Amino acid sequence: MRRFCFYALAIALCGLLQSVDSDAQNVSLSGRIPDTVRVSNLNIVVDFNTNISGAHFANSDFGICLSEGDPVFTERDTAFYRRLTLFPANPRTGSFIVTLTGLKDKTTYYYRVFMNVPDFNREGTMEGSFVTDMVSDRYPKEYVDLGLSVMWATCNVGAKCPEEYGDYFAWGETKPKEKYWWDTYFDNEYDGDEIGGYTIVLKKYNNDGGLTTLTPEDDAAYVNWGPDWRMPTYIELCELRDSCIWTWFDNGNAEFNGVAGYKVQGRKEGYTDNFIFLPAAGNRSGTGIGNAGVCGCYWSTSINPDFSIDGLELLFNTGDYLLDPSCREDGYSVRPVHQVHP
Repeated sequence: MRRFCFYALAIALCGLLQSVDSDAQNVSLSGRIPDTVRVSNLNIVVDFNTNISGAHFANSDFGICLSEGDPVFTERDTAFYRRLTLFPANPRTGSFIVTLTGLKDKTTYYYRVFMNVPDFNREGTMEGSFVTDMVSDRYPKEYVDLGLSVMWATCNVGAKCPEEYGDYFAWGETKPKEKYWWDTYFDNEYDGDEIGGYTIVLKKYNNDGGLTTLTPEDDAAYVNWGPDWRMPTYIELCELRDSCIWTWFDNGNAEFNGVAGYKVQGRKEGYTDNFIFLPAAGNRSGTGIGNAGVCGCYWSTSINPDFSIDGLELLFNTGDYLLDPSCREDGYSVRPVHQVHP
C-alpha cells in the first residue's frame, strides 16, 4: 500500500474519457485516490485530467462529492456529503483541481467524481474510498542562523521539508480552508454577494483605532508550531531581503528536487554557508491555486498602514523580491521565525 508524507498531497486521477461520438452512451473515468492517504495536516490537493478539451470541456459540469462514512450519493440530497467543484479549469488541456480540507484522522471517506458533457448529452462517474492516516511528527521545527536578528525556519507552516509548499493562510487566520474570499474571512462583517457587490467591515485589525499587528492567537506560526515560533514582522522581512544573497532556481532544478523558488543565503562573514529555501508556492484565491512555481507570497504580521484591507507581504518571482501590500483574504504562505535568538 503506497503511503504519502506530503501536506498538500498531489494525486493524479487520470480521467481517461472514452470517445464522445454519436454512438457513445457514457463518459467513463479511471483512476483513484490511494486507499490510505498519509498527510501532515489532512488536506489533499486532487489533480484531474481528461481528454475532453476546448469548448466542450469549458461547457462541462465536473466535480467531486465527498462523504464521511456514507458511500451513498444522490443527485439532489447533499445533506450528508460535500459537492465540490474542481477549480481552476483549463479548457485547453482539460485539467482541473480541488483542495479537500478539514479531513479527520483515521477516518474513511467516500468520493464520487463526476463529469457531464452537455454538448453530447454524455456523463461519467467514478467512485472510491480512502482512509486518512495523520503523520505524528507534523513539523520538523528546525531553524537556520543567517546572521540576522532572528532565526528563520527551514520549512513553511504545513510543510515537512523545505521544498514543500505547505498551507495557505488568509492574513490573521490560523487554518487553511476551501475558499479564500471576503465572505469566509474571519475579520470581516461580510455583507453582499460575489455578483452584486459587497461591503467590507474590518473588525479587529484596522487603521481606525483597531490593531495593526497580529496577536499570538491570530498568528499562524504561533498557533500551529507553538510559543517558540511566530510570523515575521515587516522589518524582519526587509532584513531578510536586504541582508542576504538571493538566488533563483527554476522548475526542474536538481538542488531543490525540481521545485522553483529562492535560495536565501547569509551574506555576513561566518554565515555564508547557511541558507533557507523559499518555494514559489503561489497563492490561493477563491477556491483555486494560482501562480505555483512562478511566484512566492509570504505574510508578515502587519497590515498596510495606508489601507487596512491589505496585509504586508514578501512577494517574489524570477526577477524580483520585494515587500508589497496585498488583500488580506487571499491565501499566502507563512515562514516562521524563532522567538529567541540563542
